[in-house]
Amino acid sequence: MKIDLIGMILHHAGAGCFDGAIIDDGGRELDAVNSLDLMIMEYAKVRNGGQSEIVVVRPNFALVT
Repeated sequence: MKIDLIGMILHHAGAGCFDGAIIDDGGRELDAVNSLDLMIMEYAKVRNGGQSEIVVVRPNFALVT
C-alpha cells in the first residue's frame, strides 16, 4: 500500500499552517502543498546528516553515526 503523505498531513493538520509558510527566491508565498513538500525534503536532508535553514530534527531522531 502506498500513502499520500502530503495529502494525509494536509487533511489532518489543515492547509492553513502551511499555506504561505515558505517564500520562494522570487518573494512569492508557496501554497500549502509546495511548502510542505519543501519542508519534507529539507527534513530528509537534515535527517541524513545535512543542514537546513528551514527545518530542524529533534535530537532523538538525529542520525547516529
